[in-house]
Amino acid sequence: MADGDPPIIPPDLGIVDDARKAAAGTRRAAQWLAAAIGTLPGLAIVTVLIRAPGDQGYQPLTLMAGILIGAFGAFVAMAGFARVIAPVNLTEQDLTDFRMALLPGNRFETYKELTDSIQRFATADAAYEVRLQDANDSYDTLGAAWAPLDEAAVEAERIAKAEGSTPAQRIAATAARAAADAAKVPMLEQAKLVAEVVASAGPINNQLQHRIRLRSDAAAIEASLRVGKRFDDSISTGLVGVVLVAFGIGLLALAPIVPDESKPTVASLALWRLQPEDAAARLGCDPKGEVRAIKVGGTDSKPQLITFPSGDCPALLIEFPVNAPGSIGEGQIVKVIPSPTPKPSPAAHVSASP
Repeated sequence: MADGDPPIIPPDLGIVDDARKAAAGTRRAAQWLAAAIGTLPGLAIVTVLIRAPGDQGYQPLTLMAGILIGAFGAFVAMAGFARVIAPVNLTEQDLTDFRMALLPGNRFETYKELTDSIQRFATADAAYEVRLQDANDSYDTLGAAWAPLDEAAVEAERIAKAEGSTPAQRIAATAARAAADAAKVPMLEQAKLVAEVVASAGPINNQLQHRIRLRSDAAAIEASLRVGKRFDDSISTGLVGVVLVAFGIGLLALAPIVPDESKPTVASLALWRLQPEDAAARLGCDPKGEVRAIKVGGTDSKPQLITFPSGDCPALLIEFPVNAPGSIGEGQIVKVIPSPTPKPSPAAHVSASP
């Protein structure tokens, strides 16, 4: 559009049921949808990460795939809606096929008729501007010629009215006033011409401004139509994005490793026989011989043990490194106690009565 024209896209006026201003409401709807869809993957990721996974952790590939697919789906949806929000770069060529019937308050059948009329009135308005400038220049010239004559007549009249003035001075004052009045006549006629030019230019300029507003309204309606079509296209893209987001959320839900509750979780126990070096210093008491203990954790080279009371020593929970640097004595497994097999719930054998 030409410089100085009203903006094609109106400011954010909210949702307005007017074709000339509908683009703002359509863009606001696209912003709402983009924000809603873009929030879903983030909420899902946060929900999964703060979920207590226990000692099992996550399946890394599933977690990564869920995050990537969900983020890509959100990007696809938001990219589609971002195109709705982007400005519509309209030029005169984009409006050549505009349907003038969509534009209220006009008598033009084609957009070219409107632009041709604008050009004619712009030319006429420019011509009136030139005439007005010439008339003003002529008025200023005549005024500049009249002003000193009027000043001279005023001074001559002052002298003629003074006490002791001569007949010659009074005759000179009359002649000076006549000369000033004679110079004033063309100036007044020029002032009337200036007023006539201004009066004639007013309707021309009003018609020109009316047609410029019609052109701006046509551009606004065309922009609204294009934004509406972009919005319709973005709905399809948004649906694809929502499907990808939903698939990514499904993968995120599967990412935590869930313990198999059908298998026993109680570790096997083992009975150990210990011969600690410097038992009194190691244990803080005198076991008076070898020490027996139950392994409850750790590894075979560094087991966690609960000792049986022996001698002066009560039951203790200790770590007892053996067969490794830093070992504190000898230890050997006496017997492995297997974990108990969980029994099925009695409720599982209850059958419904016929």
